[in-house]
Amino acid sequence: MAQIITIGKRRWLAGMHWTSYEAVPDKMELQVDAQRLAQADEGVIPTWIALRTGEAAIQAGFSDTVIGVKHPKNIASLAAMLADSEKQPWQGTFQLAEDLWWYIAVRDDHAILPDGDVVGSKADIDAAKLRHAHFIDWHVVEGDLAALTVLLQSVKHKPTAVRSTYDSHRPVVGILVAGAVLLGLALAAWQWQEHQAETERLRIQLLQKLHLQQQQAAPQAPTVEQLLAAVPTPSHWLAACRDAVYPLPLSKAGWQLDNVSCNGTSAIVHWRRSDGATVAARPEGTLLPDDNAVDQSTPLEFSGDIGRDQVGALPAARQALKAWAQARGLSLRLEQPAPPAAMPGSNQNPVPVVVPNHLAFGMDMASPFAFGDEFDALPGLRLTSVKSLPGGRWNVKGVIYGRT
Repeated sequence: MAQIITIGKRRWLAGMHWTSYEAVPDKMELQVDAQRLAQADEGVIPTWIALRTGEAAIQAGFSDTVIGVKHPKNIASLAAMLADSEKQPWQGTFQLAEDLWWYIAVRDDHAILPDGDVVGSKADIDAAKLRHAHFIDWHVVEGDLAALTVLLQSVKHKPTAVRSTYDSHRPVVGILVAGAVLLGLALAAWQWQEHQAETERLRIQLLQKLHLQQQQAAPQAPTVEQLLAAVPTPSHWLAACRDAVYPLPLSKAGWQLDNVSCNGTSAIVHWRRSDGATVAARPEGTLLPDDNAVDQSTPLEFSGDIGRDQVGALPAARQALKAWAQARGLSLRLEQPAPPAAMPGSNQNPVPVVVPNHLAFGMDMASPFAFGDEFDALPGLRLTSVKSLPGGRWNVKGVIYGRT
């Protein structure tokens, strides 16, 4: 449930549900999406909205009316204000009062996850983190109300105002009729946004052990050992990716296979239109704005015991990966989040950052699918994405975990 939080002289709304768009939606489209969200919330139609139109992400945040506030006058979205304030992907947790916390989760293109704007008790925040536990490359930020204030002061763009979606709480008949038409047109964009956030079915499959623990005790953030046991090993993940992309034909109805990639829990196929091909006969997927390319997304399928706990010392894990890459003549790139610098002229400390005990890495290589067992042998290693490159090479990204 959304809440209004006063920080300094401004009122902020926290706890909105976010939806992504390929282009700026009009009022009718926003009303249709509000109707759709009502189906998942006991029929209560969200009547407040914040439209975020940044350079990368175009999103709308939805929420019901806050009790005691008739109109959202002089209220701005807290998540929209801070979404692009940190290095992506990032996850922030802030204690606002004794038992009031705010949580934000931002992924690709600084897009807020649909359920990545949560305000409530510590248990509410831990439950939200658990839903996002299968994402393993977070840049983590933690702090209190003072730290959140400093972070807000560092942002230079204007706040995103919250406004009313409806003139009343009762939707008109015309909206329902037009909504049925627009809903079909928006389906492809909605499916694209959904695969970037999370696949509910796979989340339950991968985190079933953590859910059993959650039923017996209060929700807790998963440990590194639990994450490694829940996330597919490199060989399982590569096998699922290979099974998704290898059977693909080189062309469909004149649309050429341009490149393929696997990211997290999905395989993405990029088709490019060639001479003679038309949009009337094209591969399934999201047609891009230029009408010359299609992105097709399918979930990766896993089977058996896909995870394994293999945590060791992080320096040793890093050295093992470096030695493996050097022995094969590969250029390995390692990245690690760094704490933000204090603002010029500010006497306050910067927002405290918890640097997780992991390192992200990337490299370009020949087909990685033959190296699944070798990746498995490297301690604490998990793969997050592979993408085909020209010349038969692949870009590989992943994370190594270890105790510091």
